Formats: sequence, structure tokens, C-alpha cells
Amino acid sequence: KTGCIVMCGIVGIASRENFSSRDLIAALKRLEYRGYDSFGFATNSGQMEKFVGEINENNINDVSSSTMISHCRWATHGGVTRENAHPHSDCSNQLAIVHNGIINNYIEMKNELISKGHRFRSQTDSEIIAHFFEEQLKTKDMNETAKEFFEIVEGEFAVLLTRRDDDKIYAFKRGSPLVLGLADGMNILASDIYAFSDKTNRAVFFNEEEFA
Repeated sequence: KTGCIVMCGIVGIASRENFSSRDLIAALKRLEYRGYDSFGFATNSGQMEKFVGEINENNINDVSSSTMISHCRWATHGGVTRENAHPHSDCSNQLAIVHNGIINNYIEMKNELISKGHRFRSQTDSEIIAHFFEEQLKTKDMNETAKEFFEIVEGEFAVLLTRRDDDKIYAFKRGSPLVLGLADGMNILASDIYAFSDKTNRAVFFNEEEFA
């Protein structure tokens, strides 16, 4: 159950100015040493791209945005397919998430969400996170939903979440590495400081059970 925690990589950037998706993927590529079989990224405008195989910046659409999240995946739940690659979205494509770790009670959570009408596209444990937030945010704010997420989810995780037309990245950490890099004009979230060590040496490591 520790394979994804060690092997997967996440990078998210929230910037004062728009930047290129190729810059984001270049940071993700610095985490290649972890091993992966697929990767992808999402912007806060709702654009999402997923790929199977090795990272090649030349084959990636040059998208511009101020807020993006990305992930390189080593398959655990579900095979090596574009559908199972991260990021994952909710039913309405308003939320996007990337996730490192293992959700131990994802089957129970998934069944409950299906009973409420949610439609799943992948075989991953990670996708339940997007649908959980979609459901809870109908009646709660982000802080209340984050607190409930920590209370209900069993397992270990580092999660980055974006909302459409929101310039923030929401981050959650338990058991899986997560660090914030403070760079010039941008904040960079990653599972390893090496993802942004070429841009800044200012870093804040997340504590356990921490939300930002």
C-alpha cells in the first residue's frame, strides 16, 4: 500500500501571471526518478490533458493559465489508461484533483456517492475525492468540507484541488509528502522539493493533517 506514496509525483502552481503548461510539465519531469506510467495536468479554466507513457514536453499542448495542477502516476487501483491517469474531475467538471497515496475506504465512499447520483469515469480510488468535494460543497464551504474530508477518509494522501475560475489551489496532507515552494510571483506545491529547486530554495513542509 505504500507504492504510490513513494512513486507518484504531484506539482501545482498558483501564479500572479499566466504561465505555460510546458513550464508545469518541466517541473513534473524533475520527479521522473520516482517512476510512472502516465501523467496529466489540469487548469482552473477546466482544461484537462492526460497521457499514457513518458513525459514529452514537445507533444503537450501549450496551454496558458495562472493556476494548474499535474501528476505522474504509478498504477495501483486500475490499469494504465488515460481514464485512470490523473487529474480526476467531478461530474460537472468544476473540480479537478491530483492525489498521491491510498484511500483505504474508497469503496464504501464510492458506493455512497453513486447512490447520490455521481458518475465515475475511472477505476481509481483517487476519483472519489473530486466527487466527495462536489457533494459536500453543495451545502458547505471549503473549510467545512476539508475538515470533513480529514474525518471521513481513511488512508494516506497528498491532494491538490482546483475549482473552475478560482485562482487558488487547495492542498491536503496526511502521510504522503507535500511541500510548498515560495518562488518569485508564484507558489509551487509538490511532493518533492526537487520539483522547484531550480526556481527557489524557500520551502515550507506541510505538517500532518494540514490543509492550506
